[in-house]
Amino acid sequence: MTSVLFLVVTVVDLAQFFFIQQSLAERVRYATRRAGVQVLNATAITNLILYDSPTVTGTPPRYFGLNSSNVDVQITGLNTNAARVRVKISGYSFPMISPFFQGLQGIPITVSTTLEVP
Repeated sequence: MTSVLFLVVTVVDLAQFFFIQQSLAERVRYATRRAGVQVLNATAITNLILYDSPTVTGTPPRYFGLNSSNVDVQITGLNTNAARVRVKISGYSFPMISPFFQGLQGIPITVSTTLEVP
C-alpha cells in the first residue's frame, strides 16, 4: 500500500511539473513571438508573460505566481537586420509533495526570435 501511495505522489508531482513547465514555455513563446511581430519594449514583454497584457491596470493575478524578477528580456540589434528578442524565465517555484523532485523547480526557460523590423 505504501508503494502505491508513493507511486501516485510521484506521478502527480511529475504531471504537475510537466504541466507548469509547458504552460510557462508556451507563455514565453507567445510573448516572444508577439514582441517579434509588434516590436514591444521589455516592460510590455514582461507584462505579457505575467498578466497576458502588454499594459497593466490595477493588480491582476500573476501567471503561476511569477514576479518581474523571474523574467529577463534582452532586445539586441534594434534597427538592424540582426534584431532579436530573447526572453528567459528562471527562479520560479511551485509546491511539490515529493522531496525527490525539488531540483526540478526553477529550470530556466529561454526563447529567442528575430524582430520583424520594417
